Amino acid sequence: MFDLAPVDQYTLLRPPLAQALAQVRFPLLAKLQTFEGIAPLQDALAEEFPYMDNIIETGFSIAIGQAAPQSQQMSSWQFKDDDDRLLLVNSNSMTLSLGEQYAGFADFKDRFRIALDALQAALSPRRCLQIGVRFLNRVSDIGDDEGRWKVIFNRSEERRVGKECRSR
Repeated sequence: MFDLAPVDQYTLLRPPLAQALAQVRFPLLAKLQTFEGIAPLQDALAEEFPYMDNIIETGFSIAIGQAAPQSQQMSSWQFKDDDDRLLLVNSNSMTLSLGEQYAGFADFKDRFRIALDALQAALSPRRCLQIGVRFLNRVSDIGDDEGRWKVIFNRSEERRVGKECRSR
């Protein structure tokens, strides 16, 4: 159900990566709002993400003609490992978030695959609505080398910065 096709990639020697995110969205699973509903996923993730926290968020909606706002509480679940890798699960999505723990795309993909397999085994969502990966970079322009960082991301300048890039 969750097949991830290979993609062409290139890797920077000193990547400015601040955060790597992978997310899957699926139809609403109401049982993920309860401890009983999340328990099978917690069991399936126990080896990779042994620590779980329940995050309760309260939302308010105001409708025209209503005397008082309506509130609704939603649970989301944070799973972590000893290195603080984060897997966030709510009733219609699961997101893997790595910052300084990012150890390359292969490791990132493998960890997300483990989470997807656990989700499928424990909860069997009927379909995948959306799946995506996002890499957030933080690049600072240092005054003494102004603009140098820009060529790292300009593919037409790749021959000038060959030492900065290497192909996989």
